[in-house]
Amino acid sequence: MRALDAGTVDSSLAEAFVQAGYTEDSSTFTVDVTTPGSLWLVTDNEVHGHLRRPLPGHRR
Repeated sequence: MRALDAGTVDSSLAEAFVQAGYTEDSSTFTVDVTTPGSLWLVTDNEVHGHLRRPLPGHRR
């Protein structure tokens, strides 16, 4: 979560997105921090899509 709170996608999360089939390139993400520690908008700039799914470890 530290990387997301800092506005970046770390290599392990980027690779998880690739493995899940969300993208083919793990270096094209931007992050908008909505609520630090719990809610982020991750954008894949290559395909112009948005991932709107809870991330592992997310608790409400």
